[in-house]
Amino acid sequence: MLLIGKLIRNYFSKFLLVFLVLVGCKEKTTETEINKFEKELGLEIADGLTKVVVHFDNLLLNKYPDVALEKAYEKHLKFIMEAEVLSINEWLQAQFRKDSIFNLYSNNLIEEIWIQPDSVWVTDSKLYKLYRSKSNASKREIRVRIKNYDSLVYFEQNVETFNIRGKYLGAFQKIAESNEIAEWYYDMKYHAGSVSPHITAQSFLNSRVALDDYLIKRIILIETFTKFISQE
Repeated sequence: MLLIGKLIRNYFSKFLLVFLVLVGCKEKTTETEINKFEKELGLEIADGLTKVVVHFDNLLLNKYPDVALEKAYEKHLKFIMEAEVLSINEWLQAQFRKDSIFNLYSNNLIEEIWIQPDSVWVTDSKLYKLYRSKSNASKREIRVRIKNYDSLVYFEQNVETFNIRGKYLGAFQKIAESNEIAEWYYDMKYHAGSVSPHITAQSFLNSRVALDDYLIKRIILIETFTKFISQE
């Protein structure tokens, strides 16, 4: 399982780097694409997400007061690259703080981006996770080879994973035909789910995208904010 997971992470890391280097550019998301994105996401949720982005912008400008916003995002990505890997408890504490901030701006935003399992159990060296949402239920099976099942179950029960059926990813799918970044992000997240903040940071730092673009800022927020808040 560990080997397969490593191969998958390496594959998507290389895919991410190659894609952004090839298609990254300074062209920004159009107003038409933004309107379609927000309509698909839902105006209340889109407004909440925008407020979280503004909150994040202000945090970065306060942390890096002598630079413009795009440069502050670049410095943030370099910070993410250098940050140490979090322990299970550190990650869960940061996740709780992140959720508290998101909930200040929208009660429905988190569930459209992340999801937690309704129940987790281990049987015959297989980890099972049952997910329930307002619209559906699904079960995932993962083969595991570790002795400390209690620690694994505790972590998997509490950690959030990316919600590939949520409105957030659906909004990227909506504009994927006209926006290369949206197409790439939708394909990657749909197939890979959660992605390491370090991979995201490295990929954007090696790209030519405009870091203060509407979509790019939202991707950076969602993919790195938990890591960022753990250091604040």
